[in-house]
Amino acid sequence: MGAFSGDQDTVTRGRTEPVGSIASATLPGHDEPMEKRLLPSGFQCLVATAIAIGSGCGTQPAPTFAGAPVFRADAHLAVIGDLQRTMIWGRIAMAEQNDPERRQLLGELARTGPAFAVMLGDLVADGSSLDHWKEFDERSEVLRRSNIPVFAVPGNHEYMFGGRANLRHYFARLPHLANQNWYARQFGNLALIFLDSNAGALSEQWDR
Repeated sequence: MGAFSGDQDTVTRGRTEPVGSIASATLPGHDEPMEKRLLPSGFQCLVATAIAIGSGCGTQPAPTFAGAPVFRADAHLAVIGDLQRTMIWGRIAMAEQNDPERRQLLGELARTGPAFAVMLGDLVADGSSLDHWKEFDERSEVLRRSNIPVFAVPGNHEYMFGGRANLRHYFARLPHLANQNWYARQFGNLALIFLDSNAGALSEQWDR
């Protein structure tokens, strides 16, 4: 049995900087950030949340996927994408809605017992919405419960309404990606390259 390739096979040129940290201003002549000096301690959490929503102030850690599948000669992988719900304006425009079927997809995927799953973006409809991420967590619990590793790339919906700052929600659930927008993995004789076309031009290393 051989393990799924780890960090040595990861292309690190696609790394992004961690997001969601709180920037604080300091008043002249003082060492403490001004939100700590001007407000009682009970309000500091609220101020920090207003500065950087999702920074972890008073919130539960996001559930995480496994990221280290084990190689088997008879193994198969599963590829899935566009797991998001229909947006409100889509409903207004009477776009097709398939929420009942959508809620069954990951359960059916888990039932087939893949060595790992690949998610091709648009995990949620609105990447800035904690409500949308919570719904995704509930639907994807079957994969965590079945210990099915997950690899992914962000879709345009992960960037919607918040841009790159939304990726703190995405990477919180996929910590084994180490904040990388594009990367490579090898599984037996299968090589996989994951590219995020939302992130801008690829580096010179990828052009060679």
